[in-house]
Amino acid sequence: MTRTVVWLREDQAALAHDVARAAGLKLVGAGSADRARAGAPASLRVPSVDDLRVTLVEGDAECVWLMDAGDFGADPGDARALLRAAERGVRVITHTPIPASGLEAGDPAWSARAGTSRAIDIATFVPATRAGDGWRSARDVFELLGDVRAISVAMTATPAAVSTGALLYDAINVVESLVGEIDTIDAASGGESAETLRALRGHCAAVVRGTEGRVASISVAPGGAWSRRVSVHAIEGTLEIGEAGFRWVRTDGSIDSGGTPEDRAAPRVIAGAIERALHPAASDERPGDPARLLSVAQAALLSARTGHPEHPLASAIRA
Repeated sequence: MTRTVVWLREDQAALAHDVARAAGLKLVGAGSADRARAGAPASLRVPSVDDLRVTLVEGDAECVWLMDAGDFGADPGDARALLRAAERGVRVITHTPIPASGLEAGDPAWSARAGTSRAIDIATFVPATRAGDGWRSARDVFELLGDVRAISVAMTATPAAVSTGALLYDAINVVESLVGEIDTIDAASGGESAETLRALRGHCAAVVRGTEGRVASISVAPGGAWSRRVSVHAIEGTLEIGEAGFRWVRTDGSIDSGGTPEDRAAPRVIAGAIERALHPAASDERPGDPARLLSVAQAALLSARTGHPEHPLASAIRA
């Protein structure tokens, strides 16, 4: 079992317990970014950890699991702590992008490297749709679809599982992998305006314009059952991707499917994502560039405030 320190909120303790058991994690400590409730939730029965940077830089855990990282990532010193963790062989798993905005990512500290990895690449985002069973089962179909013209992505999850900002980041990753580089994004948020993904609340919807006239719609919302659905409309039909499988309806009406049609609950999805992150396979799809995705997300947050479509800014992070 992988010795793990988890950083979380009180309302995430039950989920943490279920995921840890399913993913083979041995929880050896827990901490919280909530200063009013610092320390480990009593239900986890593990020692309290009160300094995330120290845990990364010199702790004895093999994995640091950030279910809620709080403001971690807003300070350039956090990038240096992640680099040190990577140098020591500590795996970092996060439910929220780190850093949490394109503006934060522009600091040179996130371009620094440990070996071949930039600081911005070290914390593995989970659960990413493009690393999930449904997407993986449909990979061979993408080559048969022909030119992709339109995409629809809809996601819901309880706040204990992932935040609205994390869902938006994941959806942008899906969209840009299929429409090419995003030209403009026109977004609206049902909550208060936000400048970072960690501050985004409520539901969020967006219309995206990509290369060669491709378009996409995004809808993400907190609450309700765990659900991630992707519909890809292309020359050779419509591909619908769920959590565990796909359904391809060709233009002649014939149907092909793969994986399983079942929905999966959050604990199983997150546990599977953590297992893949800790034990990656050579065949795993390379994730999207976090610097680029944060640039698009920043444009979405700006659009939600201005009410106008926005262009992603050229990232300050070097590839």
